[in-house]
This record gives sequence, structure tokens and C-alpha cells, in this order.
Amino acid sequence: MGKFVFIMIGAAIWSFSHTLKIAADSQRFMIIFDNLAYLGMDLIALGVLTFTISFTKNKDRLDNWVIGLLLVEPVLNQIMIWSDPLHGFFRENLRSIPLDGYNTILYENGVWATTTLAYFYTIVLFSLLFLANFYLQSNQLTRTQTAVIILGISFPFIAGIVSMLGLIQSLERDIFPLTFGISNIFLAWGVLRFRIFDVVPISRERIIEGMHEGMLLIDDRNRILDVNPAVLDITGLLEKDLLGTPLSNLLPESEITLLSKSETIQIESQIKNRKSGSLNTYEVRISPLYDRQNTRLGRLIFLQDITRRKVLENELHRMATTDPLTGLLNRRQFEMLAKRELSRTQRNKHPLSVLMLDIDDFKKINDSYGHAAGDNVLKEFARRCRDSLRAADLFARFGGEEFVILLPETDESTAEQVAARLCACISDEHYDTDKGKIMVSACIGVTISQDGHELIEDLVASADEAMYTAKAKGSNTIALVS
Repeated sequence: MGKFVFIMIGAAIWSFSHTLKIAADSQRFMIIFDNLAYLGMDLIALGVLTFTISFTKNKDRLDNWVIGLLLVEPVLNQIMIWSDPLHGFFRENLRSIPLDGYNTILYENGVWATTTLAYFYTIVLFSLLFLANFYLQSNQLTRTQTAVIILGISFPFIAGIVSMLGLIQSLERDIFPLTFGISNIFLAWGVLRFRIFDVVPISRERIIEGMHEGMLLIDDRNRILDVNPAVLDITGLLEKDLLGTPLSNLLPESEITLLSKSETIQIESQIKNRKSGSLNTYEVRISPLYDRQNTRLGRLIFLQDITRRKVLENELHRMATTDPLTGLLNRRQFEMLAKRELSRTQRNKHPLSVLMLDIDDFKKINDSYGHAAGDNVLKEFARRCRDSLRAADLFARFGGEEFVILLPETDESTAEQVAARLCACISDEHYDTDKGKIMVSACIGVTISQDGHELIEDLVASADEAMYTAKAKGSNTIALVS
């Protein structure tokens, strides 16, 4: 059992280091976490080989001198990795590049890195061949168990080889952490279905304990029959508080209804830790379990914490859809949402208005008070306007000192009232800067759509035309184009 836990620890270090590398904000820390990932790789290689030897009943071959020999490469590997800046045998042409909203490092494998990868895959290949030979010499029961182990171990490494050969077009070098979760599910299913570790001196309970994901076993009436320690950490509950209780104590009823499906499903769910009060997001994978007569006995549920990933995804979404200075919608997001509103206007036959705003003499503000003061004026301008609008109104910075507002279900009369209210709230009070107070005003152009058949680009252009008509009249004015 200890050897298999070794594999789990190595996979956890590899996956955790991979995640930290993605979250790191400097090349120095990316390299540190990349180095730690290789420690996980070495542990997995040792775990796979020693586990294979034990499982195939060749434990007597694991003499002290054999173990010592197996430790030589990992020790040398760590020395070479951490001393790479002195000799460059591990990484060549190291560089940082942006990738899907975060930074990552790319490099060409040096001589020692190539040697390390060759050693790793040779160990895994040797272990798989050893298991295959054991499979051919075993009885039917042991063959089934061995097949489960072969498939569970080989999946991540086949994916890694495919990636190394360039058959997967991705800049990301290390896809192993992304595939090991699937391997964990398969192995756990084999543990429960075929009782693998009843045949070898490794207990099933310790296997489940060694998994870094939360695992629950439920019966066909959705009662919790078994959990691993990770679930206790996730929920903040004791084992006695979970066993025998309904799954609805952990997951919402709306998600539990999905359990009626016969295939494996994957959902996202938020689970509150009863001890700390924290609310984290988990990827929930639910797999049905059947007996030999194909009768469903229960389900196996895995919980993987993806809170950090969701935070990063939300931040990336915010960056992609909002203006970084004012926090308003950016032009692209405005146009996408505005097209939806136009479609709704067309269906409901309700009017819709578009306003284009431009701050008067903004260049003079930048020239007289500086760009920092100009930025503060833009932020305060956006705040004042936003406070005067409805939650359903779309408000975006269109570029520079130009802003655009879409008012759903708003006719000409109401749109003019809104424009007048905006002019008043913009100019009523001064704007404080480090160099003094600034009085700000804006011109507003208004256009109306009665049926939603226009293109949003045409409506914006019409409102822009009206805004320039207003500017021709002077500061703090409004013009309308029907």
C-alpha cells in the first residue's frame, strides 16, 4: 500500500506545483514550481516501479541495494535541476510567454532534461511490461485486477507521450496533472468493483485515504456509505456525521436529481465547510457502480477543489469584458449585450434608446491637470452616471472620453429626461484633483429604435452624430436624432 500512496503523493506534488506555476506572477517562482513538479515525477516513477514489483509478488527483489540504486537518478536529478542556472544542462532558451490570460514558461530540454524524461518513461514502460507479463500468467480474477491497474497507470503516461510527440497542439508542456484525475477515478472504481487490494497486502481503506480528491460512496437511495479523509477536510464534519446521512446534506437537491442518469456525469457545485464557514467550488464527478448482473448498486463521487481555478476564470472574464480604468463594460462586451437587447426589442415591440456621451474639453483637463487627474475625472464621471441609471441599462466606455448607454424599453421622451438628468449630475458638483477642483460637463447625443430592426452599429453611429450636433451648440447640451 505504501508504494501506491507514493504514487498519489508524487501526483499531488506534480499537480500542486503545476497549479502554483500557473498562478505565479514571476519567472523565478515559475521555475521553482516547475522544479518541484519534477520531484513529483521522480516520486511517481519510484512508486510505480516499487508498487508493480510488490503487486506482482516479486517483493523479495526489492533489496536495499536495489532501492539505493533506484534513488541515484532522482537524487542526481534534483541536484541538476536546482543547479541548472550554473550549467544550463536542464533548460535551454528559457522564456516567459502569456497563455490564455496567465504567464507560463517555455524552454527546450537540455541534455539532462532529456535523460530525465527518458528515465521516467523507461521506468513506466518497464513497469507496464512487467504487469502485462503478470497478466498473461494470472488467473481470471487476478487478470481483471491487473488490467484495471494497467489501464489506470498507463492513461496519464500515454497522454504525456502523445503531447511530447506534438500530436496534441498545445503550448502547455505538462498535461499529466490534467489526466491523473481520470486515472484516479478508474483505479478507485477498480478498487471498489474488483477489490484489488484484497489480493495483495495493501488495504482498500488506505488506497482511498491516499487520494488527494474527496471521495464518497453512496447507495442507490443516495445515502452516504463511505468517505475518505479528504471529504472530512472539505466538509469540516466528522465521519460519524456523514455516514448513513442523505447526500442532500452536502449537495443541493437540484444537483442530486442528476444522479438518476445512468452515465458518468460531471458538474460544479459549491460546498460549505461547516467548521471554517468557507464556501468553495468543487468539480463533482459521479460514476454509477454496477454488479455482474448490471444492477446499479450505487455511485462513486469524486470532489476536486477548483476554487482557485474559478477565481482565475472569473478574473479573466472580468478583464475580457470590462474597462480596466472605470470598471464599465468595454466596447466589445457592450456590443454583444446590445445585440441581445435589440433582439428582445424586436420580439416585444418595445422602444430602445442609445445615448452617446462625450466629456467637454477633456484634452484641456489632461493638459492642465495631468493624465492622472484626467483618469480620476473619468472614474468619477463613470460613477456619477452609473448611479443615475437602472440596473438593466448597459453603460460602457467606448474609447477615450466617449461613453455609450443603452436604455431598454425607453422611448424618446424618457430618453431625453435621462439625458437631462445625466447632464445635471455630471456638472452639478466639482471633481477634486491634486491640482485643484475641476468643473466637468458633457454633451449627449440620443437616438431611438422603435422596433429593434436596426444594427447596433447604426444606432451607435446615429447617437454619435447627434452628440456632435450637441457639441456644435456648445458645452453641456443634448441633441436627438429620431
